Amino acid sequence: MESGFQGMQTENVHNLVAVVYFGVEHLRAVNEHYGRRIANTVLRSVSMRLSRLMPENATLSRVSGAEFAMIITNVTSTDDVEELTVRMRNLARPS
Repeated sequence: MESGFQGMQTENVHNLVAVVYFGVEHLRAVNEHYGRRIANTVLRSVSMRLSRLMPENATLSRVSGAEFAMIITNVTSTDDVEELTVRMRNLARPS
């Protein structure tokens, strides 16, 4: 199962905030072929895997369907955010 990432960063008055958008691709096909129960299991698994990678200053939310957003506050380096997205993408790939 592949994943798509999009990132956005913005400067707040007090700190840098990063938003990482994560979409689970092909979830609709999983849902249609294996059913909603398996698709929901896939979503829970992805969510749990992502939660393990999250820094303490991050919040993970399911946006809709197969889409998640991670908001990271007090970002000190864009390189750290980029490294996190690479780790997330690698973790989301099937073993």
